[in-house]
Amino acid sequence: MCVIFLICSFLISQKVFAADLLVDLPYGQIEGRVLTSPANVDFRAFQGIPYAAAPVGNLRFQPPEPPEKWNGTRKTVKDGNICYSIKRDSDDENEDCLFVNVFTPVLTNTDDTKLAVMVWIYGGAYRTGSSKYSNFGPDYLIEKDVVVVTLNYRLGPFGFLATEDGLISGNAGLKDQAAAIQWVHDHIELFGGDPEKVTIFGQSAGGSSVGYQLLYKKNEGLFRGAILQSGSPLSLFSYMGDISARAYAFDLAKQIDATLDFQNDTRLLLDFLLSVKGKQIDIASTLTTVTSRPLPVIEVPNDRAIITKESYELLEAGEFLKVPIIVGTTSEEDIVAATDLDQMEESRAACEKDHTKLIPKDFKLKDGVNKSDVGTTIYNLYFDGVSDENKLGYYFQYKSHDEYTRPMIKHADLASQYTDVYFYIFSHDGPMGNFNITVPGAEYVGHSEDTKYIWKVTSSDYENGDLSMFPEGDVLAHKRIIELWTNFAKYLNPTPEPSELLQNIRWPKVSSDNYQYLDIGDNLSVQKDPKGKYYKAWTKYYDDWAKRPFTTY
Repeated sequence: MCVIFLICSFLISQKVFAADLLVDLPYGQIEGRVLTSPANVDFRAFQGIPYAAAPVGNLRFQPPEPPEKWNGTRKTVKDGNICYSIKRDSDDENEDCLFVNVFTPVLTNTDDTKLAVMVWIYGGAYRTGSSKYSNFGPDYLIEKDVVVVTLNYRLGPFGFLATEDGLISGNAGLKDQAAAIQWVHDHIELFGGDPEKVTIFGQSAGGSSVGYQLLYKKNEGLFRGAILQSGSPLSLFSYMGDISARAYAFDLAKQIDATLDFQNDTRLLLDFLLSVKGKQIDIASTLTTVTSRPLPVIEVPNDRAIITKESYELLEAGEFLKVPIIVGTTSEEDIVAATDLDQMEESRAACEKDHTKLIPKDFKLKDGVNKSDVGTTIYNLYFDGVSDENKLGYYFQYKSHDEYTRPMIKHADLASQYTDVYFYIFSHDGPMGNFNITVPGAEYVGHSEDTKYIWKVTSSDYENGDLSMFPEGDVLAHKRIIELWTNFAKYLNPTPEPSELLQNIRWPKVSSDNYQYLDIGDNLSVQKDPKGKYYKAWTKYYDDWAKRPFTTY
């Protein structure tokens, strides 16, 4: 009798388990698979789910449309195609790439609990990247009982071509992200997720994409929290700036067929670009001379526009979705450029000869301001009294502040006037970060090192699925950031109650008159005024010498 009971119980549990792998979407049924995390926790994986129609034919460059329906059961057990990336050639690149992956703990039919949801937007300078499981394995997050969604969005010219007249409005990649966020809100309950507890997060271009989604008013109610890691709409790499998007579009077409004369007619241009193969556009994107990549632009106002005004001005005016956010950087973002020290030294030496090279490209001088004086003031801020041995390290500090740190601190500062903001600096330096070059005068933790402490990564030269291969301090930093991020997704507070793992720290909110932040180092510590000397100086420079309106900062 006991044997029969055990066999029946096993068969019933297997039936429930199998049913958990089938999900009925409005577009058709999908079937996922079961994966197991490093801590031996089983979870469900549904990979390569279409969230939009394939953006091909007349849909190329246009905002995404709803996915087409399918018959039967679609196997969603492996990554879908990745989007075309500039200067990357892969067999799985394809224009048909608008897929989401959903990962969720195994739930029983009797479990009515709806879990918090974390939606990841990858970085890659808006020109490369994908949501492949090998890059962003959600295992460690899943172990904390959250649902994780990763998504693809169009990159390079497919995602960010614009003609500046509204014919190709631009920002198709950001619109893909918004469509995926809408898809999550509409369907995540079918996977055990709570549509009222969605947090979006991303790093680098993914972080700035999160910031753009916060500026998009049609996202109201679709998510309740956001995490911006090392990227903001205020970042220089997040906006086309003075580069002409229209000129880039014609340049791209000329790289495909230099004999054609478009007569500056964007209709002729679009007709041509719709007539060629995606691979031709992909190759042409590696040859353009106007710029090596298109980026987000301010659009001609239209019903589906994501960006219609300068990002800084929107943030300052409170014209964004006022949900709680985490914002932060690594301690020395640009130290990753130390792989080419000769080039960096050459760049530093050029700035020493001509101090005006240190003026940010988005820094438009007010009338009557002396450019040479501004350049010298910036030079003295970083190099006055610095030994020759440390000058290159201080140049790395300048580059880190210019490209990453300054806009992140400012974004948090502006947003804190209207909503709850938690700022951090990730300063723990360990082998899990997978970067070990140091330069005298610079800090240690570079761009994207923090992501290695969040995601399970598997590649030919790096793998972090076996935590026993890393020092105890590395594993502790990993567990802490996982705890902080998933706490925020669950409670909108990264430290909702005292925790021994988190050293009983209470992470304070940012306020302009008391700018506190969490240093995530070998230990957790609350500190004041991130990059204080430099940030205060740059604030004064922008106030005194830069012409409004600001887009980046």
